Amino acid sequence: MPNAPKRPCVHPGCPAYAEYRGRCAAHTKQANAARGTTTQRGYGSDWERLRKLKLATDGICQIRTHCAGAIADSVDHIVPFRGVDDPLRLEWSNLQSSCIRCNSAKAAASGRRPAVWPPAKQLAVKPGGEIR
Repeated sequence: MPNAPKRPCVHPGCPAYAEYRGRCAAHTKQANAARGTTTQRGYGSDWERLRKLKLATDGICQIRTHCAGAIADSVDHIVPFRGVDDPLRLEWSNLQSSCIRCNSAKAAASGRRPAVWPPAKQLAVKPGGEIR
């Protein structure tokens, strides 16, 4: 099957072809540097500890807009936080476990990022919370 034709870089005036998310290699590197590290964006070791605890506590997708109870593999902020010092960043009541499909759909609907649709692991949950 033939490959789709290459598209130009989205950066104005760039003659190179896009390699990743619409940008050429040089502009991808530049965009990533401007974005900051995970720690600078508020996802350091304190977030990782809380994320693991949330997934261990609530292991099934709580959003359920695009699944029927898939295994949660990400943690979503119900109300997006606005920086490392925002108290909502590590607030337990502001977190929900989610599968990638539901989390991506929520982010796409809010305009934060494009939707990603990987196949989800579907689970059936019996009354009483038992997983089949």
